[in-house]
Amino acid sequence: MSQTSATTTASPLDGQQGPLPERTGVAAFVQSFISKVRSGDIGSLPIVVGLILIWGIIQGLNSSFLSSRNLVNLATQCAADGVIAVGVVLVLLVAQIDLSVGSMSGVASAVLGIGLTSLGWPLPLAIAIAPLIGVAVGAVYAVIFVRFNVPSFVVTLGSGRFLTYIPYDLLVWAPVAAPKPALRGVRRVGSSVPSPRYSEFSTV
Repeated sequence: MSQTSATTTASPLDGQQGPLPERTGVAAFVQSFISKVRSGDIGSLPIVVGLILIWGIIQGLNSSFLSSRNLVNLATQCAADGVIAVGVVLVLLVAQIDLSVGSMSGVASAVLGIGLTSLGWPLPLAIAIAPLIGVAVGAVYAVIFVRFNVPSFVVTLGSGRFLTYIPYDLLVWAPVAAPKPALRGVRRVGSSVPSPRYSEFSTV
């Protein structure tokens, strides 16, 4: 019985343990980004470039635009819109749309302001009731959408127009009185507002 000895050929990968480690760091990120752009996957690049251009133009017109004080003010003013945007994203994830978010936020703001000032609600109660109103309106939307098969675009478009006038009626019924110490900076709105068609309602 003869024995044959198997010969092995050397491989360039001999002596390496496991897969090659992935490149990390700023250089690897830049290289990956360039390869994605070349392949057509630009992602959020247009938004970033547009934002830089807009900020550059405004900074050229007003040198205090990018000051620390103004950036803090912008971040504070964007907080409310950012919270609303998070809720809209959840709606978009299920391939639907809500066109009444702006009007609904106005209703919730009016209820919050009236409850804290004219009605004398405690702060936790007012903060709890304001979003619950949005939940109730959303439940009505859901019933109309599921039960009657009405597209969300139609439902929210029509209701958004209706909700636009509710803050005006609420503020005429119970104008926001002098703010409590916890509500410094709330502006008085109500009977002095001339018309709902040409008015905006906001609670700072």
